[in-house]
Amino acid sequence: MKTNYSDFFTFHLSLLACLLLTLSGNLNAQSVGSQTHVFAMVYDSVYGIQFYDKYNPTLEGDSIRKYSDGHLCNSLIEDHYPNKQILHKGFYTNGKLTQYTNYYCCAIIIVNHQTW
Repeated sequence: MKTNYSDFFTFHLSLLACLLLTLSGNLNAQSVGSQTHVFAMVYDSVYGIQFYDKYNPTLEGDSIRKYSDGHLCNSLIEDHYPNKQILHKGFYTNGKLTQYTNYYCCAIIIVNHQTW
């Protein structure tokens, strides 16, 4: 029986392409608990981005952030603008911010807080 290496190569190349497409789709997906916000809804022209201050106990924030299933956020969460640019990266412990960075829609770092 003669082996056809061309078919073998084509099959494995197709398999690799499918795998790469799947992985790239997963890398672009937002993390669990992330949200999308329009700049005008999170920005104040005098004070900047204060939307996340409510989760910061150092700034007397009294809110807690939860995942969509109701559990308290306990990980790194990234929120995005509708154009997929990063708005906020924050590490949450028991729903409270412990460290975070907010970004303007032009990807300029505005605030970098460490609350510990």
